Amino acid sequence: SAQEQSDERGVPKHVRLACSTLAVGSLRVSLEVSRRLAMRDALVITLRLLHHNENLFLARDASELWLHMCQMPNLCDVDTYAAACANSSSPASTLGALHFAAQFPWSHRLVHLLESSEARSLLYRQQQQPAVAEAPLATTAQSELPAAAVAPPSATSSVQQQMSGPGEAVLNMRALCEGLQTVCETIFSPDLVTLWSAYASSHPTAYVHDLVALTQPVYDQLPHSAQVAVYEVVVHTALGEQAAAFACLPSGVHMALWHAEASCTRLCAVLNALPHHRDRLLCSLREASGVRDGCVELTAEAARSQLTHLDVALVRSVISLLEEHYTRAGTF
Repeated sequence: SAQEQSDERGVPKHVRLACSTLAVGSLRVSLEVSRRLAMRDALVITLRLLHHNENLFLARDASELWLHMCQMPNLCDVDTYAAACANSSSPASTLGALHFAAQFPWSHRLVHLLESSEARSLLYRQQQQPAVAEAPLATTAQSELPAAAVAPPSATSSVQQQMSGPGEAVLNMRALCEGLQTVCETIFSPDLVTLWSAYASSHPTAYVHDLVALTQPVYDQLPHSAQVAVYEVVVHTALGEQAAAFACLPSGVHMALWHAEASCTRLCAVLNALPHHRDRLLCSLREASGVRDGCVELTAEAARSQLTHLDVALVRSVISLLEEHYTRAGTF
């Protein structure tokens, strides 16, 4: 017995596994079959991780952008994939675990990375110290942001107070979006930001679609498509005409929603409570989004005030619905 244990400790683990779990002939053939099975399991796990939210399908329409993002450690962590391959005992059971069909490449990593408090802090320091050289900022970004890539969706509410000082209120939304765009170039690279800007221009609703699915609450009577429509209206209203070009970009979407999260919640709650009148209420919101108070270039504070047009339009529509209901009932 002692001799057998001694022999076992002297034999490599993969050889013992091949000998004990496989019976396909010689030791050489057993080792080859064991190797193939290990490679198959690793490939299954890797494909499953890469295909999160059907991410692999996006490589067909945006191959250059997809591959460029795949090379970013903050988005595609090879060490994490390797650890998953080494630790998983039943890789086949993880196949098909898809949450939704993403429309923006690597959004399941990018959204949470830009929602993190670290990204917000970089923007805050950039505005407070505009003369700081780019190199220290880049060093800070690389040292702080890998952990932020897996930040929870609730990061938005925890960082909204970091930039609510007087300096932010006087900056226009275009300047804020440009600042966040620069932070994105620092975290990743200018070439990558240029690529995803081109993709977003041809897919203007893709990033909002994924952000809503990944971070926002789910309503039982409000389908995802209608919720995305509400967020699109809010983003365009908050950014204004001067920053309208950022409405489809990650920087513009995040910046607008940082200032309009409460407005989105209110509007979606009303539409969820009145599912049979959803289309009419959405039309009223779209009409109100074009109303301007004679100010083309919105400051951050003015953007919040501009969002009140949406609340007023929705309240008027609800009152109109009530009037029609009681008129038909003969009790108004």
